[in-house]
Amino acid sequence: VVRGRTVVDIGTGKDAILARICAEEGARKVYAIELLEESYRTAKALMRDLGLDDRIVVLQGDAREIELPEPVDVSVSEIVGSIGGSEGAAAIINESRRLLRKEGMIIPERSVTNIAGVTLPDGFVESPGFTRATALYVDKIFEQVGHRFDLRLCLKGVGREDLVSDVGVFEELDFTQPVLLESEHDVSLQITRAARLDGFLVWLNLFTCADERIDTLAHEHCWLPVFLPAFDVPVSVSPGDRIEMRVRRRLAANQLNPEYQLSGKLCRRDGREVGFEHFSVHDTPRYRATPFYQRLFAGDAIAIDDADPSRRIERGLRSFLRGRVPDYMVPAAVVSMDALPLTPNGKVDRAALPRPEASSRARESAVAPRTPLERLVAAAWSELLGLESVGVTDDFFDLGGDSLLATQ
Repeated sequence: VVRGRTVVDIGTGKDAILARICAEEGARKVYAIELLEESYRTAKALMRDLGLDDRIVVLQGDAREIELPEPVDVSVSEIVGSIGGSEGAAAIINESRRLLRKEGMIIPERSVTNIAGVTLPDGFVESPGFTRATALYVDKIFEQVGHRFDLRLCLKGVGREDLVSDVGVFEELDFTQPVLLESEHDVSLQITRAARLDGFLVWLNLFTCADERIDTLAHEHCWLPVFLPAFDVPVSVSPGDRIEMRVRRRLAANQLNPEYQLSGKLCRRDGREVGFEHFSVHDTPRYRATPFYQRLFAGDAIAIDDADPSRRIERGLRSFLRGRVPDYMVPAAVVSMDALPLTPNGKVDRAALPRPEASSRARESAVAPRTPLERLVAAAWSELLGLESVGVTDDFFDLGGDSLLATQ
């Protein structure tokens, strides 16, 4: 695609990776544009050290305003975000189109951000938290922006097995033509299995050229899926339920990055409805605006997930099984052991196995009943399961229940 051609790399970064790839693939000349001065200086020095400064010209400036010595044949960029347009790709690529020759090519050609209902590892929504390394990064973001806000949350280790609905389009941007900077559209999702709906997952599908697609949910990439906690508390769903919503995309105050609003309802088969609304902001000072973010930033602190490794394994195992077996087959508790106790005959000594603490994790993050009906149901479950207390978001099977107990 780039052999023998002139190329512009928008937002090249300190390592100028795309620019270097283009040069290696035979580009005649690459103009690598970087906005940040420190990254520009690092990239320029690196090209000199690598002996590439005769083929890669590093320029500092805003791609929307900068002028090149000549029109280019190909535009490449890595300014697409985990939500395709979240880093301002639409506005930047729109305005940098003038750098191309009339028949010029833009890579990537298109981004499609998908959306689906999702169930997450047990306890995350009720007691969310960052790893210690991530928490430091969050602090730096708040310091750089100058205020706190309900930032978007990228999740690692989430896959298609965690989805509870079919897939819809959250955002679609076609970079081969001028892109609308603001838009709104309707999305309809069908629930595909009985599960707990924690919110929505959105993830990037990037079409580079000739319909070559990068699905960021299929494999691990630098783009991670984004979790949108649209519900105050998780809700139970079943096949036949559906979700109707409207997605609005509006520019933030900087007139570059979009912000997103979801508003809609979960429509159950029996006619009942659960409404929801969620704002996914760029850096608008909307802080602790929902119960989820109030828990995440409780006491104005950044919540740390200090779960021990065995607890993390338990969460991952239960989440993995939920996508593959019926709910009643998902173990109510998982116990980590160095080795299984054996009888003299070499068989598992069942009597020596430690008794699992049924759903200790759920107990730590339980949401207390708030209404007479919730208290009545919680009391019945407590008596049936032999527990001191039951939370609103607890799962009957997670607490040690089974189908026989449920009939009582």
